[in-house]
Amino acid sequence: MMHTRQELTNFLDSLFADYKVQDYSNNGLQVEGKETVRKAAFAVDACLETFERAAQTGADFLFCHHGLSWGGGIPYFTGIHARRLQTLLTNGVSLYAMHLPLDAHQTVGNNAQLANLVGLSPEMRHPFAEYHGLQIGFYGNYIQQVELEKIINILNTSLSTTCRVLDFRNGKPIRSIAIVSGGGDSSLEEAAALPVDVFLTGEFLHQRYHIAKELGISVIIAGHYATETTGPKAVLNAVRLKFPDLPVEWLDVPTGL
Repeated sequence: MMHTRQELTNFLDSLFADYKVQDYSNNGLQVEGKETVRKAAFAVDACLETFERAAQTGADFLFCHHGLSWGGGIPYFTGIHARRLQTLLTNGVSLYAMHLPLDAHQTVGNNAQLANLVGLSPEMRHPFAEYHGLQIGFYGNYIQQVELEKIINILNTSLSTTCRVLDFRNGKPIRSIAIVSGGGDSSLEEAAALPVDVFLTGEFLHQRYHIAKELGISVIIAGHYATETTGPKAVLNAVRLKFPDLPVEWLDVPTGL
């Protein structure tokens, strides 16, 4: 059975319909490729390497967390912008991007999936970290205390990352956690005010080190890329369930950041 670009676009639009937000990303179908989709690929970043990998693997439809079109869009189609678009259009690959709604989604979102990963059950989690009118993160209490080292080991193994840890609780067990994927460290003070014992995010600015120390909240820095692989992979699984006869593939293009 053949599927169309419009079928996939409609399904993804409906998946994120309840997460309308004034996002800097122009979410949705950003580049229109072939009308018929034989294979769909999923990745974090819309970049030349991802586009080339999608074309090489025979994908006609590509879903990314970080798309090509931001704010007012691309001002000039020259240089790297031209090469990126040429690769997509020459190979007929459609590009669909979803930014903040993918962070915030309560089931397939980056932060919901991270919460699942570190054992914060859905009934124990609450939204927080308002950004552009949408609460994109989660926090909550564990049913039982958990060792910080256990959380770190889960993340390192499951996300193929190497977490950096700021342990300002001197190894005390963790009873509560707050989670904002990617560049979510601006939510540090909001997390500490809840309060929670540890804050899990993707990257962390130097100037926030002493803030965390003085607030007495530990920080797990698991990598921007690594923490934002979770949502696109969950969307891949949602598409697989909706269109079981459509081949899908995860494209891993890590940055190490």
